[in-house]
Amino acid sequence: MVKNFTDLLAGKDLRSLDNSSEILPLIDDQNSFDELFKYLYNTDRAVIMKAIDIIEKITLIHKEYLQKYKVEILSLSKNAENIELKWHLAQLLPRVKYANDEIEIIWKILEEWTLNTKESKIVRVNSLQSLYEFAIINNRYQNELTKIVNIIKQENIASINARIKKLGLK
Repeated sequence: MVKNFTDLLAGKDLRSLDNSSEILPLIDDQNSFDELFKYLYNTDRAVIMKAIDIIEKITLIHKEYLQKYKVEILSLSKNAENIELKWHLAQLLPRVKYANDEIEIIWKILEEWTLNTKESKIVRVNSLQSLYEFAIINNRYQNELTKIVNIIKQENIASINARIKKLGLK
């Protein structure tokens, strides 16, 4: 059964995720996830934000739902402008399996988000977390991650330094 989430995702308040608790139980298979994923292309920023937040929560448990959207996630990441979309995409990127050439592209996106002092701190922290996750999977990124950490530590931003410490990076 195709589910319509329009009414539950509606609302202009970017901070409100009131209906996410109603939507989460409705995402019980790939088809319902596919229907929700379509809302990432909505024209309403609040709808997109709510949809990506729910997608992020669902894929903590069901990463497999996201795999078929590898190309879309990569494309959205290349073109994302809104901070709430970026911070969730940063969390989603490591949940998908990629070819080495795709990881190169993703690494550059996440590196840019992490190092960009004009990005929101949550985008930067989530991007750093994802870089760490990619570096664990692929050792060839360890040195690059160390360089990035050394650069951002100099900014002395509490949230970023806390994540560096939590990840055990020096």
